[in-house]
Amino acid sequence: MRGTALVAGLAALRAGTAYAAATSYCPVPGQVCFQWGVPEAAASSGSGSVYIQIRAETSYEWVGLGIGDHMSGADMFVVYADGAGNVTLSTRRGLNHAMPVYETNAGVELLAGSGEMDGQMVANAKCGSCSKLMLGSSNAWLSAWKHGGSLGSRDLDAQIGYHDGHALFSIDFSKATISSDRNPYVGGGDDAGNSTSGSGAGPAPGGGVVVVQADPIQTLLNAHGIIMSVVFVLGYPIGAMLMSLLARWAIHAGWQLVVFLAMWAGFGVGYTLARRTDLFFRQCHSQLGIILVCLVSLQPFLGYLHHRHYLRHKQRGIISYLHIWYGRSLIILGMINGGLGLQLAGLTTDNHAFIVAYCVVVAVVAAARVSRIRCDGDQPCHGCRIRNRECSYTPSRRGGSRKKRNVAAKPTSNEQPDLAFPSPPLSEIDHLTSPGAGLRLLSFDELDLQNGAGSLGTSDSGAEDFVQHAVRIYDSEQAILNAYYIYLHQYFPILPPPVRPVTPDNPIRITSLEGCFPLSLTSPLALAISAMLALIPFPDQEPTPVMSTEEPLRRSIAHKLAQLALECVESDSELIDDTPGGHPSPIPFKGQPIPRFPLHPGTPVILEGLLALLLLSNYEHTQRGNMLKMTTRASQALIMARNMSLHKLDGYEDEYSEAKRRAWWMSYFRAQLCSVVRQSASVIMEDDSLYTTPYPTIQGDPEVWPLYIASLQVSFATVRLAAAGVPPCAKPDPDLLRSKSEKIAALDARAVQLIERAKTGLRSKGSPTNEDPASEPLVAKTMRSIAAIRSSSARIRLHRYHAFSDIPLFSMNHCDLSSPDFIPDTDNVIPRTNPPESSPFTFDEAAEVCVESALEVSRQLKKLPYPDKNLTTVPARMTPTILCCAMHASYVMMMQFYRLYLRHQQEAGDMMTTSFERRVDELRHALQDVIATLDGFANVLEAIRGMKNLGPYIAVFKTHIDVVRDFGDATIQGLKMLAQKHNFLIFEDRKLVDIGNTVQKQYHNGALRISEWADIVNLSILSGDGIVDALTQTVTDPGFPFRGERGFLLLAEMTSRGSLATGSYTSQCVSLARRHPESTFGFVATRALTEVQPRDAGPDEDFVVFTTGINLESRGDKLGQQYQTPAEAVGRGADFIIAGRGIYAAGDAVAAAKRYRDEGWTAYLQRVGG
Repeated sequence: MRGTALVAGLAALRAGTAYAAATSYCPVPGQVCFQWGVPEAAASSGSGSVYIQIRAETSYEWVGLGIGDHMSGADMFVVYADGAGNVTLSTRRGLNHAMPVYETNAGVELLAGSGEMDGQMVANAKCGSCSKLMLGSSNAWLSAWKHGGSLGSRDLDAQIGYHDGHALFSIDFSKATISSDRNPYVGGGDDAGNSTSGSGAGPAPGGGVVVVQADPIQTLLNAHGIIMSVVFVLGYPIGAMLMSLLARWAIHAGWQLVVFLAMWAGFGVGYTLARRTDLFFRQCHSQLGIILVCLVSLQPFLGYLHHRHYLRHKQRGIISYLHIWYGRSLIILGMINGGLGLQLAGLTTDNHAFIVAYCVVVAVVAAARVSRIRCDGDQPCHGCRIRNRECSYTPSRRGGSRKKRNVAAKPTSNEQPDLAFPSPPLSEIDHLTSPGAGLRLLSFDELDLQNGAGSLGTSDSGAEDFVQHAVRIYDSEQAILNAYYIYLHQYFPILPPPVRPVTPDNPIRITSLEGCFPLSLTSPLALAISAMLALIPFPDQEPTPVMSTEEPLRRSIAHKLAQLALECVESDSELIDDTPGGHPSPIPFKGQPIPRFPLHPGTPVILEGLLALLLLSNYEHTQRGNMLKMTTRASQALIMARNMSLHKLDGYEDEYSEAKRRAWWMSYFRAQLCSVVRQSASVIMEDDSLYTTPYPTIQGDPEVWPLYIASLQVSFATVRLAAAGVPPCAKPDPDLLRSKSEKIAALDARAVQLIERAKTGLRSKGSPTNEDPASEPLVAKTMRSIAAIRSSSARIRLHRYHAFSDIPLFSMNHCDLSSPDFIPDTDNVIPRTNPPESSPFTFDEAAEVCVESALEVSRQLKKLPYPDKNLTTVPARMTPTILCCAMHASYVMMMQFYRLYLRHQQEAGDMMTTSFERRVDELRHALQDVIATLDGFANVLEAIRGMKNLGPYIAVFKTHIDVVRDFGDATIQGLKMLAQKHNFLIFEDRKLVDIGNTVQKQYHNGALRISEWADIVNLSILSGDGIVDALTQTVTDPGFPFRGERGFLLLAEMTSRGSLATGSYTSQCVSLARRHPESTFGFVATRALTEVQPRDAGPDEDFVVFTTGINLESRGDKLGQQYQTPAEAVGRGADFIIAGRGIYAAGDAVAAAKRYRDEGWTAYLQRVGG
């Protein structure tokens, strides 16, 4: 290039008649093209001039051509219009992703034929000093271009914008030769052209042009489109559906996190693309995309808040629905933005396949998601079934979203109706269908028979599968009534005394309802009684596990009978509506009699539906644990009683007066009991003064019914007082505190009075097991015991919070007792001073009242009667109404037991006083009595099993006692008591490692006193043989108090990553164990060690292997721990699997322990061929 500028005038001759054998390449066909020509002499010698033509439409701001295979260091020829009909050719040095900088190159000359013509910029150039080129072979080139208006500059160093596109290719100069060393691009050239065009997206170039790389803009465009389509069309929707399909939050969260990271990767690609095309935040797609990814960034935080809320409350809340619907909205927005992206990409008709594929995938995912949202019509639906809860949705007939049931459906033979009230909003009833009051909720899956559950009453009932698992049924109404007086009447006296003597129980065994008498019954009361009686096992049937086949059969038949009872209640109620007058009569008027005789001669037929609802309310509570249906049945019974004016029977006497009075007051009792159990006024009650019906009478004890009802009224009053509370404020209102204090004192005095009245009439000191179960004196005694129990429980409810701060004790929610999900923030859980609260009692006084009341509950529970042994050999007590009272008493006794140990440790040192021991024994025996009572009920009623400790599923309990902050005598005694009660060994994971003399002191005389309580301790032999020799000497010494009861495990291997416990160390452990079989019985290892030095093994060698690091949910942690499953560990030779975090970090530790035990045992049986 000569001078400082190369600006060519408009040539007189137009370019291009016939070019020489120049080679051309058009990266943008018809818009951007380049040509090269090499004189033959230059090609032969390998040096000389090269002729280049750069051609582009004037719609381009600039076009560049460079020598090299990448931008950095390339020799660039940049062409742009000067605004006056000419072009500027600027020689520049490439700087990677920065604008190339101008460098003077005297060897480059702008030739004739250059300028603007016919809407194109043309630059014909001659490069005489392009030393980088090899004229006889291929050379790497690159090109770039930018759309836009004319740059209009003659400045060789003008600012140019970032390119819209670029291409990489190579040119074979041996195929671009021309015959002469003259400008081949003007009419005077004597060589014909050999033009070739192509691009990365078009036909393959020829004439010595090889495209190295397609358009990178297109590559970025494809990458961005594919990544973001996968993220929003597949990734996020599938992650959302995984939660409903698998109900595993960890899988859902992990999947969505991976997709979230992929979204940011796609966003990074899109950002790069937008910057290179100068479209960043300049049109709808990029603007919406930026906003969208920012909004999505909030979703993981909302998911974390939802998870925390669900763990605490066991149900969804506002944050949960915000997380769900916010996520769904973002997915839809992402799909819409994907469509905008396709529009922006400007896909041609040749690319319609991509658009069709996108739309099809969106439609399929949307349909799949809708199928997960909608009820699938099953009962229960899939979503409710995997969550083990009752289904409350029905499929939509219009194909839209699911709708909540608003009114009770008309009952059919296969559907249990909700007769009384429409269901409230879902958010208000979720907690009612959970295991309320500590009861175990039975799912619909459990209510169906296994192996053909739905076939009750059909010809294919599956009876052959249950030959050995019979169910109790009666063949006449008289037999049903007789059994009612044997098993139910003492606890639930809804009928008058029997009119004929009670005879021995005579049930029949069935394995199916097909053809049985109860199917032909039309009395709802007889069917409801049959449903309760079907739950009682036969004398030769042992209590069975929850998931055995026997109880599901009893459960299913009982539930079928309960459904039939509800259908009969509905049928009776249609006739009752036409009964004239305010008082029930034995037979309705107006020619519409109920076509049956009364079940009990002294009870009118019209009352049987009401009495059946009372029994079914109890059935829903104690058998199914369904608080909502318990309340619904009781509410319907109360409404029926009011409609029949049973609450206003003062001065009314006839042959049915006693039956009507019992019907009313038992309806009142059941409604009040629902409020007590639910801890709220769940059934709206009128002012008691409006109820003028006299109390029922019991021969020889006219006071027992008023006492029975009054004890329940006191319990309900304590519930209302607790619910009222004291509003939190900086300065509590003294008047409000004083008022509540006075109410507590008054209720406590009233409860004490009722307890004394109840005990006055109790003459029997033991359990009256041999009295006639239908006798009125026995019913009176039972009612007095229940009154004393309920009044004592009311005192506990009044003072429990004050005495024990409502500290969580049980692993699950029982009645109004907290679970460990809520732990009070307190430094000392046993209060020592009396703060200014509303209670008139000090902490110690409140605790003493609670303990006294708990002991009274225990004493009265022992007095509750069993059925007469002359009438039945089944010790089954039914229809309990004092379960929460028993749980309150258990809570108090265990908390007091803990308080006594702490106080003894702080005040008495190691000395146990006689009074202390006496009190502890009293609490222990009383607690055993309560547990025995609950066991008796639970053998019949499954829901009560939620109140029992599910039992230990462990053989060895592993401890790290040095991490226990308050280790002391109470810890040692507690561990030993639990081990003795549940029959497990204690394994202290101490990993003793020191010289022999030191470990002897650590083990037997140290502060931790390990030898006193740990059956097993593990050792590391890093210090040599002396550690095993020393401890063997200790445990085999004749004076050692636990001789023969202690043993050691050698730490042969560890599960942590990079462990050094391998090789010769492991071999030495095996050798030491073989030398000390009297004290060492096994190893902590990851596998069986029988193959280690087998030649030294004895003939009867049988060391056990304990394997740690067992976890079903994780493969390791961030601190090097490595996990394996029970099946993997047992398969490698483990005899004991140790699952720590896998159990205590689980939401339900008991269920987790059972799962690990079962999977380990199954794997063990497979290993040994069992």
